[in-house]
Amino acid sequence: MCIRDRFIARRLEAEEARRREKQYRRTQEFAQVGSWEYDTVCGLLTGSHETGRIFGLTGNIREIPLPLLSKVFHPSDRERIIETLDRFVKGELETYDVEYRIIRENDGAVRTVHSVAQVIEDDAGRITTGILAARFSRALNLSILVTYPIFLKKEGLL
Repeated sequence: MCIRDRFIARRLEAEEARRREKQYRRTQEFAQVGSWEYDTVCGLLTGSHETGRIFGLTGNIREIPLPLLSKVFHPSDRERIIETLDRFVKGELETYDVEYRIIRENDGAVRTVHSVAQVIEDDAGRITTGILAARFSRALNLSILVTYPIFLKKEGLL
């Protein structure tokens, strides 16, 4: 394969990766589901654009210490969430499946979210990262069914 052909192939791969990333973001937006990881070694959270939107933050959540992000947790739920995540990371709990309230940073609205975690271990068997999905609770998902056609029309997709 000549240099030009390799260049074209790499360009096409990059375009395809951008297309998949855009599709992934739109899927999370339509479903109102975000994803985030907690690095137990560094104690930092990284989340998707949609997770940031659900929490009322701007853009992606990039390497935020848990105490800083916990400011959006409802004060009545904050200690329980942090304690449950800590117990999960230490291996004291098999699953992390928690419903809790947040106070969105951008508008102060109180929302209920549901987070579920899966453990990922490194080669030594240590928990290094938990993958979590944050979504609005089932009660809020009912409104999605009503407003979804309106959203599709607004976006020119219907």
